[in-house]
Amino acid sequence: MTRPSEKHDSWVMWLTAAFALIAFAVFAFAIIRQRSDRPTMQPLQTTPDSAPPTTPVDGEFSVVRVHDGDSLTLVGADGLEISVRLRGIDAPELGQPYGYEAKQALQSLLDAGTVGLSDPAKGKYGRYVADMHLGDTWVNQAMVAEGHAWCDQVNSFNRTLYSAEQQAKSEGRGLWASPTPDPPWIWRSEHK
Repeated sequence: MTRPSEKHDSWVMWLTAAFALIAFAVFAFAIIRQRSDRPTMQPLQTTPDSAPPTTPVDGEFSVVRVHDGDSLTLVGADGLEISVRLRGIDAPELGQPYGYEAKQALQSLLDAGTVGLSDPAKGKYGRYVADMHLGDTWVNQAMVAEGHAWCDQVNSFNRTLYSAEQQAKSEGRGLWASPTPDPPWIWRSEHK
């Protein structure tokens, strides 16, 4: 025969377990519901580094002025002028060795016609940062491949641009004809 207190202890234990199970189920349901109410983030859309950006956007532009080897002013069909910096490259400044040559190289390349922009984004100085196309030519890559600019390895590293830089360097093209060209980021820090 069992004692009455043993029956009572067993009943309390089962009741406690049932309440714990219900509390756990309510808690789990609340977490699941909270997660389902969150807005889902879309995965980042990336393009492979081996291929240049492809689709020019926002129409075609004419070159108004080339400022240096990586920045210029364009005008669209609507007559609106915009400042653009070429994404992923850093050309010598005008006051440093090869700066004027880099500017002339960009000017000569763009004299051939109108350009298109891919993925333009507003940069920190109010100008657009973009990939530029002249027909089938990816201008950003052409400037690096001919030795007129460095691949920007800090702000927007691109393996294709880096490979173009290494090839230009190994062949002594453009600024790489000098055994130790000063990178613009170092020149700027010394000449502020």
